[in-house]
Amino acid sequence: MEIVKKFPSGYSAVYQGKRYRANGGSQGGVTLWDETTGQEVGTVPIGELDEWFTTRTIGTYLDEQFRVNAELENGQLWIYYEGGNGRKIAAEWRARQESEPESTFWQEDRFTFMATVPKSEVTDIHEVRQDALGPWREAQAKRESTQ
Repeated sequence: MEIVKKFPSGYSAVYQGKRYRANGGSQGGVTLWDETTGQEVGTVPIGELDEWFTTRTIGTYLDEQFRVNAELENGQLWIYYEGGNGRKIAAEWRARQESEPESTFWQEDRFTFMATVPKSEVTDIHEVRQDALGPWREAQAKRESTQ
């Protein structure tokens, strides 16, 4: 099955007004990749970034929040559930495996459950951003004030 759209997940950064995929930072720098080509642009000092944040795309399925990974060519979404009420989700997976032949359910590990389900069954799809630059700057200021 082909992926039609991959939903944002992971680190991003804005540097000199342009958005890039990024890493979590190492030794005071962040490596940037072009969002379109995937080519590495380079590593820049964290302090020179305009923004630095993590992004996750969340949706609701079975009255639980799931991370939405991708939309597939057949009109389904690839979703996954991490943590929370794993017993409930495992029981749902077993029950739905037979009643929903258009969907696929599997358990990656004890706490991670994945599925491909019709897009129409996932509601409230939205992006959640968490700032990484602000906390980094606060930690730097605290470090400088204790020296």
